[in-house]
Amino acid sequence: MKKLLICLTLLFPLNTYSALSKYANIIVLDKVTANTKTYKMRVGKNYAIDSLDIFAQKCDRTPPEEIPESAVYINIVEPEKSQDVIFKGWMFASNPSINSFEHAVYDVWLKSCE
Repeated sequence: MKKLLICLTLLFPLNTYSALSKYANIIVLDKVTANTKTYKMRVGKNYAIDSLDIFAQKCDRTPPEEIPESAVYINIVEPEKSQDVIFKGWMFASNPSINSFEHAVYDVWLKSCE
């Protein structure tokens, strides 16, 4: 958790310009069928994708003059099993392994913010 907070502080300092985006491009990999699909998700709207409900709360990107980086704050629920949130946190486009979504059937990661 401390590493995540340090990364967020370095990537998105409070005094820097950051562009809040209206859309998050999320990639979902079905590990059973090996199919991937990119979804253009509107921030603030819930999407039912296969057996997952994905909700992007915030999508942020760095300004053009800095190193490109996009980050999304996302909630993932598997309603067929429970209404509990199975993933809640920031995902980064440049390094999805920082805070990855671990699931038996699906991989979910951020491609970009628009």
